[in-house]
Amino acid sequence: MYENRVVLFIDILGFKNLIYKNQDNTTKITEIIKLIEKLHDLCSKTGEEDDLKFDFNYNRQVSVFSDNIVISYKDEGPAEFYIAREAMVIQGILQSLGINVRGGLTKGELYHRGDIIVGPALIRAYQLESKIAIFPRIVVDRIMEADWCMLAKDFDGIYFLDYLGNVEIWSAFLEYNEDIKTEECLLKINSEIFIDCSTDLRVSEKYGWMKKYISESIECINGRVNVIRFNKGTYIR
Repeated sequence: MYENRVVLFIDILGFKNLIYKNQDNTTKITEIIKLIEKLHDLCSKTGEEDDLKFDFNYNRQVSVFSDNIVISYKDEGPAEFYIAREAMVIQGILQSLGINVRGGLTKGELYHRGDIIVGPALIRAYQLESKIAIFPRIVVDRIMEADWCMLAKDFDGIYFLDYLGNVEIWSAFLEYNEDIKTEECLLKINSEIFIDCSTDLRVSEKYGWMKKYISESIECINGRVNVIRFNKGTYIR
């Protein structure tokens, strides 16, 4: 019944609060619905439809429910590379819209067909997201053989997908209307981070981590990537 699969679990942070705060705002609710539809369309593509080349030969399965996304590939060939790249595309696109995510990436025994997902690998991916990630990052399990150029080692020894250090992977898939130098773009994201830190220490710590990650990424990426394409408007709320 189970297969050996690589599995990605993503949680869209603050999604429930976004819904509650805007339940009487028809325009905002419409924007949220369009975002969900766009995300579902992106996750449902199968390889020949776009430049991501999500190879359906790896029996790629996708489930999107509420504020969670689960994607899995049959564990063979370069499946780990493909799913890590896909994770960074999703994270980068959502970040460009001002939405943070947290997640876990692992592999193991899993049954995944459509919306039916069962197995130890799913539990492990969820634990990585809910118990270990803590900050807006996608944690990579140590059993993975991921491409190390895609990863960064954090202050706590945890490895996570370094999507800001690999903007060239996901920036091409944005709907853009403005060319911005990479450093300017990251500075703009950084300047948009705002939260009332006095009300929730845990939330303020997450945003503090995000600001630090962006600042370090600016230092590392400056001069390596010349221009990326980014949406105008809000970034992080």
